[in-house]
Amino acid sequence: MEKNNNIPHDLDIEKTVLGTILNFPDMIYDISDLIEPKVFYAPSHVKLFDLMLTMMQKSISCDLTTVFSELNKAPVDGVDEIYLSELMDKGFVRHYVEHHCLILKQLKIKRDLIITSKQIETMALNPICDIEDLIDFSQKAIFENTVDEIRSEPEHIGTITEKTIDEIEYKVKNPDKKGIPSGFKNITWHDSDLNIIAARPAMGKTFVGVVKFAMEAAMYGVPALIFSLEMSKVQISQRFMALQQESNSNDLRNGKNINWDKIENSQAYFNNLPIYVDDNAGLTVWQIVSKARKMHIRHKIGIIFVDYIGLVSGLSKNVGTRDQELGVISRTLKKLAKDLNVPVIALSQLNRGVEQRQDKRPLLSDLRESGNIEQDADAVYMLYRAFYYTEHTEDLGKGEIICRKNRHGELSTTTFYHKSDWSKISSDDTYSSESLFKESKPQNNDNIKQNDNFEDDPF
Repeated sequence: MEKNNNIPHDLDIEKTVLGTILNFPDMIYDISDLIEPKVFYAPSHVKLFDLMLTMMQKSISCDLTTVFSELNKAPVDGVDEIYLSELMDKGFVRHYVEHHCLILKQLKIKRDLIITSKQIETMALNPICDIEDLIDFSQKAIFENTVDEIRSEPEHIGTITEKTIDEIEYKVKNPDKKGIPSGFKNITWHDSDLNIIAARPAMGKTFVGVVKFAMEAAMYGVPALIFSLEMSKVQISQRFMALQQESNSNDLRNGKNINWDKIENSQAYFNNLPIYVDDNAGLTVWQIVSKARKMHIRHKIGIIFVDYIGLVSGLSKNVGTRDQELGVISRTLKKLAKDLNVPVIALSQLNRGVEQRQDKRPLLSDLRESGNIEQDADAVYMLYRAFYYTEHTEDLGKGEIICRKNRHGELSTTTFYHKSDWSKISSDDTYSSESLFKESKPQNNDNIKQNDNFEDDPF
């Protein structure tokens, strides 16, 4: 039964876990929730534990007599009545079995990483192997091998209720801490939620969905992390400065009409604002998860933005459909939100279907490429600006944030106002006069209609 001693394993601990079950048959229920057969190294131990799980499912006690009886029906090489007795001699204490199971899981992870490293080496030595495929495979394989598999124990409803009451009491005593504010009355970001902000091009999704929301969170004292896959750090910074200064971002980009007093003020302002930007293009979802975890530890990140989900890669090239890939991405982002207990806000494009309807307000069915996004999201908000389609003066500077899905509350529509250069954004809850955001001369949108060149999306 002994194998290569260089491979991480501990046969004594494996015997102890199996022996514990034989001595205390009821422990199979606890152990089965901690480990799977694959954590064992010896093939005979894998098969024996699998047999025990089958017996458990059939409500058959896993004591010495019944296990030996089942082995007579389905023999396992090297395991007889004498060997079972030896196992029982090893597992005479039940109190350490959880720790032993954890050790077996860690050893299994080490073995998996050894296999993965050999696969990576083989791919790396292949002269025709694409470097992006190699990096993608490596990151995904390592992430899947090292993710924590230990599940929390089910809790009694009474204990859960106590925790719930504590949370309610905290929110009553701290009315200003009922989630992360967005700057709009009807929109609040909650921990562990995946929020999707979707729009057609030129609806203002980056200005509203990233710049406005990130600034509001940071001003509230919540560190924000932005993955800007479309815009560079400088471009996204110009939009932050434009909103903070209430100046034209195009002027900042082109070096026109510069007010240096405002520039200096912006430098001091943003030096003290906890916003972090990563502008690496073509990030995989595994890279986003890895970076987010590190930033969460180093800077206590409290909210994460992804701009936008359509530019994130989930699988290696030529593996699965784009719909399947987006399913992996959305599920992973939801898991990230839950694991770090922070809101994740991911921007998404809408398909052209909205352009064909008389009412251009987007629907959930307009989400581009995948219904998985809708399924995994806790909330879906869609941006709509009537002026984009009508060019009527009364629609200028006015937009809607339409909530199409909300697992925690009602569906609502929030009206917001913006200047044509997006140097000011607010809601009707703050500004009673729409004229504050109106421009005397309508903006011509002919140059951006039907624009599917997302990399050039001006907003």
